[in-house]
Amino acid sequence: MADISSYIDKWENQLLDLGKRNRLINYKETKRSNIKIVFPELAGLFTDIVNEEKLLKFPYPISISTQDKADDSEEDQPEEIPDNGDIKTNRSVKDQQKTLASLRRKAKSAIEEQGVNILYLAFGFLKWTESMDSNQELLSPIVLVPVSLKLDSITSPFELGLHEDDIVVNPTLAYKLENDYGIELPNFDEHSSKIIEYLDDVRETIKTNNWEVVEETTLSLLSFLKINMYKDLKVNREQIETHPVIKALADNPEDVQSLPEEYNDYDHDLHTQPADSFQVVDADSSQQDAILFAKKGISFVLQGPPGTGKSQTITNIISESLAAGKKVLFVSEKSAALEVVYKRLAKAEVADFCLKLHSYKANKKEVMQQLGKTLKINKFKVTDEAMYQYEALKQKRDALNDYDEELHTLVPPLNKTIYKVNGEIAKLLDAPEVFFSMADVENTTQDKLNQYKILLHNFLNLLSEKSNDYITNPWKDCQVDCVTHELRHDLEMYLPRLTSKIHQLLGTFEQITNTYNINLPSSISDVTRLTAIMDISSQSPTVPVSWIDKENIELLSQQADQFQVMKEEHQSLIKGLMEDYSNEYLKVDGRQIKKTFEENINNVRAVLRDNIFDQDATIILAKQYRKELDEISEEISVLERIKNTFAEDFSIQIEDNLNSFVPLCPLINTLLSQIHPTEDWFDTNKRAVVKKILAEARDVFIDLNRSTEKIEKDYEPDILKIDAASMLKRFKTDYTSTFKIFKKQYRQDKKIVQSYAKNVSGQLNDASIISVLSEVKNIVDKKAMINENQKKWSQTIGKDYCDDYTNWEKLDQSIDRFETIVHFFDGALFPDKIKQFLLSDNQYNESLLSCKKLFDVLENEEKLPEKISSRLIVSLDPGKQEVEHLKKNILEVSQSLAKVIEIESQLSNLARKPLTIPQLITDIGKLERLQQIESTIEVKRSDLENKYHYLFRGLETDWEHIHQSLSWTHRFKEMLQKNTLPSEFIEKICTDHDTIKKTDKYSHRLKGQFDDLHQEWEWFLGLFKEEVDFNSLDLLSLLERIESCHSGINLLEVWIDYRKSKEACAQAGLSDFIDQIESHPIHKNEIIGAFLKRFYRLWLDSALPKYPAVNAFRERTQEERINEFQKLDELQFKITQKRIRALLADKLPDLNSLTTGFDEVGILKRELNKQRRIMPLRKLFKRIPNLLLTLKPCLMMSPLSVSLFLDAEDYKFDLVVFDEASQVCTENAIGAILRGAQVVIAGDSKQLPPTNFFGSKTEEDFDMDEADDTETDNEAFESVLDQAVSVLPERTLKWHYRSRSEQLIAFSNRNIYNSNLITFPSSSETDIDFGVEYVYVPNGIYDRGGKKNNITEAQKVAELVFDHFTKYPSRTLGVVSFSEAQQQAIEGAINKLRKQKQRFETFFNEDREDAFFIKNLENVQGDERDTIIFSIGYAKDPNGIMYMNFGPLSRDGGYRRLNVAITRAKYNVKLVGSIQPEDISLEKTNSEGVKMLRSYIDYAKNGVDVLQKELHYSNEMNTKSPFEDSVYDYLTKSGYKVQTQVGCSGFRIDLAIESPTKEGHFVLGIECDGATYHSARTARERDRLRQTILEDMGWTIYRIWSTDWIKDEKNEGKILLDAVQAAIVLDESEEDNKLGISSEVKSTDSFDIAPDYVKAIDESVLGDLENPYGFAYYEETALDDLIKFNYLTEMILHVVSIECPVHLELLSKRLLPFFKQQRVTKRVREIVQQSTVQYLSDKIDIRNDFFWIKNETEATARKPASDQEIRSIQYISPEEIANAMLTIIKNSFGIDESNLISITAREIGFNRTGNNIMQAMQEVYQDLINSDKIKSSNNKVTISE
Repeated sequence: MADISSYIDKWENQLLDLGKRNRLINYKETKRSNIKIVFPELAGLFTDIVNEEKLLKFPYPISISTQDKADDSEEDQPEEIPDNGDIKTNRSVKDQQKTLASLRRKAKSAIEEQGVNILYLAFGFLKWTESMDSNQELLSPIVLVPVSLKLDSITSPFELGLHEDDIVVNPTLAYKLENDYGIELPNFDEHSSKIIEYLDDVRETIKTNNWEVVEETTLSLLSFLKINMYKDLKVNREQIETHPVIKALADNPEDVQSLPEEYNDYDHDLHTQPADSFQVVDADSSQQDAILFAKKGISFVLQGPPGTGKSQTITNIISESLAAGKKVLFVSEKSAALEVVYKRLAKAEVADFCLKLHSYKANKKEVMQQLGKTLKINKFKVTDEAMYQYEALKQKRDALNDYDEELHTLVPPLNKTIYKVNGEIAKLLDAPEVFFSMADVENTTQDKLNQYKILLHNFLNLLSEKSNDYITNPWKDCQVDCVTHELRHDLEMYLPRLTSKIHQLLGTFEQITNTYNINLPSSISDVTRLTAIMDISSQSPTVPVSWIDKENIELLSQQADQFQVMKEEHQSLIKGLMEDYSNEYLKVDGRQIKKTFEENINNVRAVLRDNIFDQDATIILAKQYRKELDEISEEISVLERIKNTFAEDFSIQIEDNLNSFVPLCPLINTLLSQIHPTEDWFDTNKRAVVKKILAEARDVFIDLNRSTEKIEKDYEPDILKIDAASMLKRFKTDYTSTFKIFKKQYRQDKKIVQSYAKNVSGQLNDASIISVLSEVKNIVDKKAMINENQKKWSQTIGKDYCDDYTNWEKLDQSIDRFETIVHFFDGALFPDKIKQFLLSDNQYNESLLSCKKLFDVLENEEKLPEKISSRLIVSLDPGKQEVEHLKKNILEVSQSLAKVIEIESQLSNLARKPLTIPQLITDIGKLERLQQIESTIEVKRSDLENKYHYLFRGLETDWEHIHQSLSWTHRFKEMLQKNTLPSEFIEKICTDHDTIKKTDKYSHRLKGQFDDLHQEWEWFLGLFKEEVDFNSLDLLSLLERIESCHSGINLLEVWIDYRKSKEACAQAGLSDFIDQIESHPIHKNEIIGAFLKRFYRLWLDSALPKYPAVNAFRERTQEERINEFQKLDELQFKITQKRIRALLADKLPDLNSLTTGFDEVGILKRELNKQRRIMPLRKLFKRIPNLLLTLKPCLMMSPLSVSLFLDAEDYKFDLVVFDEASQVCTENAIGAILRGAQVVIAGDSKQLPPTNFFGSKTEEDFDMDEADDTETDNEAFESVLDQAVSVLPERTLKWHYRSRSEQLIAFSNRNIYNSNLITFPSSSETDIDFGVEYVYVPNGIYDRGGKKNNITEAQKVAELVFDHFTKYPSRTLGVVSFSEAQQQAIEGAINKLRKQKQRFETFFNEDREDAFFIKNLENVQGDERDTIIFSIGYAKDPNGIMYMNFGPLSRDGGYRRLNVAITRAKYNVKLVGSIQPEDISLEKTNSEGVKMLRSYIDYAKNGVDVLQKELHYSNEMNTKSPFEDSVYDYLTKSGYKVQTQVGCSGFRIDLAIESPTKEGHFVLGIECDGATYHSARTARERDRLRQTILEDMGWTIYRIWSTDWIKDEKNEGKILLDAVQAAIVLDESEEDNKLGISSEVKSTDSFDIAPDYVKAIDESVLGDLENPYGFAYYEETALDDLIKFNYLTEMILHVVSIECPVHLELLSKRLLPFFKQQRVTKRVREIVQQSTVQYLSDKIDIRNDFFWIKNETEATARKPASDQEIRSIQYISPEEIANAMLTIIKNSFGIDESNLISITAREIGFNRTGNNIMQAMQEVYQDLINSDKIKSSNNKVTISE
């Protein structure tokens, strides 16, 4: 394990440069990096620039500009005539112009690239030595004033002005002097200090060191800001040592989270719901992988090759993190990279929550404006309708994925995909259609299918030998395996014998058919038929002829059966009834009497609860029930009269049911019970008081009587007249000492009491006297109380109150009876007449008495409903039914019973013996049935005679004989259905007995002859398959076939060979196919194709039901689904943007809430309101860390600004993201990394390594040609990306979006990225100024010994620049050179042309977006333009010698620089060079960069063939599937030129139609749903992104669905050809190419989010100035609520439930009314506590004198209402105070301890904080700290994480 300390030491040393190479320590004058100012003098220049902020002009040559000479020549020139400038330097005007141009270019580059100004005026220099004995004098600038150089146009002078950065004393010098020498330079205040005076102060400070201050001024490039990064590492060393990622960078990776296996090849669509994604811009699957890692908290390296959407990936990572509530720090040294991400976030409406602080000197005013703007953002929410779009998207996405997945899933056991089978079918669409079936197709394996092919191949070979002879072979279908000698002998014997017997049978057959004129064919089967005809004819019983041709025998048979049953039933009924009844019974109308009897019995049964008609029932029970029902009816009528009388007399409404009637009886009794209420009794609330007063009065009188009886028992009544109260007081106070006996009053008092005692002999002690006096006093007090309350009690209780003579029991009964009356009218208005009756003195009422007389005659009237229920079945409670309805029901039952009794009497008179009711009912049914049978036969007599003729004889008919005759007729007619017989023959068979006998003879003859040939016939049939139907063959043809077999025995072996081959096919399941091709012959070469075509279709039919997405596929539906998915997929970004904004806005502080001015919101508000003297940003950020990260949860900074603005202790981030990390030195990154829990390091390790940016800018140009090309790159440093790759998980972006031409990226993809990038082909690779081209400058010379540039080549570049502006004014342009010298040469050449062509000046406007630039290899990374002109510069020197030194390209890793340069263009790279590829000798160099340059020149010059045909498009078929083969064949047959697999990366277009008129141009791209389609990892890639990109690159894309193609190739093919033709017409009509792809996936700007997707939140209702933290208001228990409880424990529980936690003192105070005391005493407290412990321990906990509801631990913070008494601090539980503090902290931003305590005290009711309050608050605060619920850092209190 490496020592991290040594790494930190190394990083600190790399940041702190105090050596002599640092110009801030050892300043040296150089040619192009600084210039001395000689006028104005130092003080004057300071005044002009600093105090007066003037713009000072440098002299400018009027006659000629040195910039006109692009070659920078030093040849003698006539002296220019300068204009009069404001500044003079120590240089000539010409040299001055070059230096100023160089200073401006480098300073501008530093600001653009790093956000740092490095151009300073140095006022004063310290000349010093490092030691007394050192001879080397160092010169160090002292005061550094930031300035800027401006140049309005090519013909304007340079102007010098003050830059907005701070004026500083050289911090590097100050640090070194303080650390090494203990010298502290004086402070300098630009507003008050004078420069000369300050330099004098410095002289005074260093005078003892014999050093010197030199008063000179220079304009120079200086950088000192990394010292802040050094200090950052120094201060936070301890945190650095424990940070897991930093430890990993120091070779200690054990704490870094490894990448979970499940994240590899992650299925984003399956595992990520759209609603769970917070991506705001498009993302391909490789980008989604990176986003996933970031969401999961994994620190990793994000490799972003050129144009792969690294910035959009970072945008999504930031948006996902912000949505998750994370704090993000985005770091980039290059301001351009930061700006790109910021613009994307701004487009996504997230930038309001991001703060750009890339520059170390951020604009204070702009920052404050941003913070203020965010603070005022309105809150809103996203609606459910918007959220529904996510679900809709998911459904569409799942459906698309299901189709793709199912289409390309291997289907076992055949192990082919449906797509593969579709392709096979497509290839066979021209094969013949043979329809056959196969069993178990779905279980066919590949081996089985191969077996089918082999068998069919063998079958074909046999067919070629036999042709079609098998059809005419007489032995066809013979099943003999081989021809044995025995078989040959049998054939010779049996075949002639069989022939003879068939001839004999044929003669008999013809005789019979001729005799009866029967027309039948002559086959063996027909012989059998004729035999059957003769046989059944011989069995005729003679029947009516009409039965044969007219009647339905089956219906006749059914009818005969029915009448047979009816006859038997009739006989049985007659017999049974005559046993029990007289003959007169049969005359009764059975139907009518049965109906009446049953109806009335059913009526009774439906209502009567008891079954009085069971099997043993007699009529007696029915008579009893009828009487009982009449009695019930009478009782109901009595109650009804009582109700009517009462209701009428008292004018009240009473419901018409028994439940209302029955209670009237007790009510009337109660009303007559002499109750004397008062008016108060009728008020529910007052009645409770009445009862309370009654109880109070009763208790007083009882207590009085008890005490009186006790006193009168032992004392005379007059004792009550003494002043017992005074005497008792004296005994309790004055007479307590032993000296009381000496007090006269004591003796007198004792004597007085003794005098009233009845027992005169007894002596009273003091205790007895006190007891007596207490009782006397109690009696006196009670009498006084009675006198005092007499009037109130009398008025309240009523006239039944009679002082001491009150009957308290009667009063209690009166109250109860009164409440009974009230209860009767519960829910209704109390009747006024009853009230008047009760309040009257004379409670006599005639109506009530008459009612009472009525119900006195009733017995148990309250049980009447129950009695009714016991007798009747009613749907409702009888008590609830209307009385009239009830009475009606009872009457109906009574009447039905009467009718039943009547019928029973009538039938019993006809019976031979007594019968029960069930027996009577049964017999009536029998009688009805008997009469019904007789009626039926009589009604149908005529019909039966017509049908059965002479066979019908009424009830005496022999139905059995008729049934037998019908049975023969049925058989005979069935035979006639199969055979057509003459009518004469049929009539004779039905009627003629002779004919019947003759047919019997013929039948026997046919049977005999057929039996005779049976043996030979069965033997012959056995030679053939069972299914061969010889029986149906005409006898003459049969004879011919048998004779042919006999004469052609040799053909039997031929047939056997054919049959065995066919059987082998049949055994394999191919029998139906073989049968089909036998019956419908096809060419033998088409047999296998026809089989496979049908087989694959059958296989699909069996497989598709298991794959519903494919089975239900319809092209129209799929296209609509894709269109909807595309819209929803793009719409989701807009909705997500709103969701994130809503989430972040919701976390903003509420401006309507009260703030203190001391928390962070108050601090920021105060600063926002200032007009001047705004707090410095670093100080402000120090004071509002929590608020800042709430307003701006994403900070976007450079490593430098991180160390300057963010205190590591205050600013902790969940995520730190680095961009362009390949150019960030590790030591620069450490400060940002240590502030993050998770780190994403993004960059490209194949691009530029870090360089000493500030060193390269502030030093002179490094002479690359002076060094040997084998040296290492001295300016290259170790990047944080290089170090991280070896210790952190890595994820690479794959999709390349930037290049409009695949040629632009193909070289790098192949040679640098190992072809791992997914690139997209252009629809045209032959357009002018498109792709990569080489511009050769044949006369270019490299000035190796002089200026190290190539002037001729620079001039060519300048020409190309202006040519570009002319041809493509809308295309952006950049120029890249290999070296700074060539860069300057190009600038000179361009400037010269600019003066000549000033109409082009607008193209050189530096403020334009994507402005024109001229850069070298070292600073072009991160830039992109439409066109890049790349100048090599290096060439043969004037002597014609070509050196192999190409500057930085020759160094280790030089190829990375080349990679950067050649991947900047979107449309076109023009490589400009003065050499040919062969000029670079590979034998003379080992540099990878040089070798790659040669390859690239060759590539640019000779085209794509250089890449070993990687970009080759083939006109030959090179498809990936049979389906694509089929489509290719279809198109080529249609006359189109088709290229396959177009492209050169992992993505290829399946098929492309080449333009018929433009070579190398495609009019249509065709994508199938095959391998390329399936290769996409997400539905977005497959169904939107790829097509969008291709269309943006000029393609017209047409998609073919294999599933529909094989269903209808003809129609689908026609649609395809129409699309091809339309594409050709469209292409030819367009004048310009269709290229227009953006560097990112298609923007979603055109999709405006629906207005109903967001809903504003009215923030005006959110704030409450009186209660800003939303505390609950303290609720005191109401006294009225306690009155309703009878027990103390109930009161305790009620109070605690409302006021929990409540202090014992407050609880006791609430309960004082129960104790009848005015204040809380010790005894009260004890009783409350003991009662709780003893009776409520399961409901209440007592903790530290606070009463809690059981198991509750959280106390709600409460504040008093404005009119409420404030609780003392000791009565507020610590838990409640803690909750208040936590709430205030959560709603504050960085509040300190003192303000927290004072605000908490104020919010819970204390406007002043005394010692007790402070102590209680501090104890709670400390407890929260100790329990780690809150933490304090830099005096800022926050909730612990």
